Amino acid sequence: MPNTNQPTPYQEFQISTVDELQDELTRIRRQPGHLLYRGQCADWPLIPSRFRELSDKNPLTTKDLERSLESERHDVIYFATQADQMGFNLPGDLFPLLNRNLCEDMLEAQWDSVSNPWIETIALAQHHGVPSRLLDFTAVAEVALFFAARDTCNRLAQKSESTSSEGFSSFVLWLVSDNYYPLSQCVRRVNVSISSNPYLRAQHAAFLAYELPIVTGSGLLEPDAVNLLEIMKKDNIQLTKTMPGLRDMWPTVVKFKMPVSIAPELMRRLDASGYNSMSMMPNLDSVVRHRKERFEQLPDLLRIHCPSPTNMKRYKFS
Repeated sequence: MPNTNQPTPYQEFQISTVDELQDELTRIRRQPGHLLYRGQCADWPLIPSRFRELSDKNPLTTKDLERSLESERHDVIYFATQADQMGFNLPGDLFPLLNRNLCEDMLEAQWDSVSNPWIETIALAQHHGVPSRLLDFTAVAEVALFFAARDTCNRLAQKSESTSSEGFSSFVLWLVSDNYYPLSQCVRRVNVSISSNPYLRAQHAAFLAYELPIVTGSGLLEPDAVNLLEIMKKDNIQLTKTMPGLRDMWPTVVKFKMPVSIAPELMRRLDASGYNSMSMMPNLDSVVRHRKERFEQLPDLLRIHCPSPTNMKRYKFS
C-alpha cells in the first residue's frame, strides 16, 4: 500500500471514472504484499450479516451478542444437517453438529471463538446465504468489482424507490492488505476448501473474521464493536506499539468509493475481460442468466457492443 504524508491505517479514495479506477488499482497492486477485496453495491459499513441488526443498538450488550451467536449456531447446525442428508460433503468436524444432543456443551464452549473447529463450515454456510460473523472477500479485484457492479446495475434497472435513497449514490471496493492481518491477534483470514466447490474456486473466495470485542465490567460493548473497519483501525494502531514498521506500510485498509453512474461501463469492461455470471457461477443456468442480463434484463444499461479485434483492448478491464 502507498505511503501518505501523514500515514493512517485507513484511507478512502473518491473514484470518478472506470479509467481512474484501473489506474488506482494498478498503482496499488505494484506495492509490496497481497490484497483481499470486497465489493458492495452501496456504501455500507463493514458489518457481518449476523451482526447488522445489532449495529443500531445503543447500548450494545454482551447478551445481544450472545443471542446473535446462538442464532448463528442454530442456523449453521441446520445447514450442516440438511446438507449432509442431501449428500453434500462439508468441511470440518461434523460429528458435533450432527449430534447436537450429545455435544451441546462442547459447541457452546467453543463456538464463540474465531478459531473454533467449525469456522470453515460457518464460512461455507455464509457463502450460501446463512448470516454469520464472517465477511466475504476475494483475492481478485475483478471478482469483487463484478458483484458490486452487477448488484448496482440491478438496482438501477429496477428504478425502485431505493435507488434514490440515501446510501445509493455510490458503490464501493474495499481492499485489505496482508501486510496487516497475518500479524493480527484479532482479525483472521478464513480459507475454505475449493476443490469440490466450483463457485468458491471461480470467485477466489476468502473470509475475514474477528475475535469477540472487548467487554466492559458492566457488560456493555465498545462503540462500533461489530464494525470490522473500526476494529482493524484500532488493531493497526495497537500493533505498531510492538511492530512500529507496520506504520510504514499504512494504509493497510482502503476504500474506493465510486458513483453508481459508472457501474454499467464497468460491467461491460469486466464482461469483455471474462468476469461475468458464467465465469463467477459456472453452471449451465449461468449461461442463460448471462444472456438475460445482457439482452433482456439490463438492455439499456448493458447494451452489447461488438468492437473489432483491434479495438477490443479498450473494452477490457485489465
